[in-house]
Amino acid sequence: ILFLHVIDQRRLEIEMGYGLEGILTDSKNKRILDEVVIPQFRSENFSMGIYLGVLALERGIRNPEISITDLVAPFEFDAQFVDVLDSTIESQE
Repeated sequence: ILFLHVIDQRRLEIEMGYGLEGILTDSKNKRILDEVVIPQFRSENFSMGIYLGVLALERGIRNPEISITDLVAPFEFDAQFVDVLDSTIESQE
């Protein structure tokens, strides 16, 4: 899997290798970008966008028959995890 984000070109892509093309199709990857990653990027949460995008890819790999709606459904995190993630992201900015 190639998850490509080129900031100065405003380019964002997900490319699959031969073994995953049938599991994570172009339409699923586009929905991950459009509904999971890009909304975070628009809020300037680049790290979170990439993180949630990778989680959605993992969800698709673990559940090959998952519907697109379930694939891009919001992720649920407990409050402690969110606090740790937020502080980690803030320390890197």
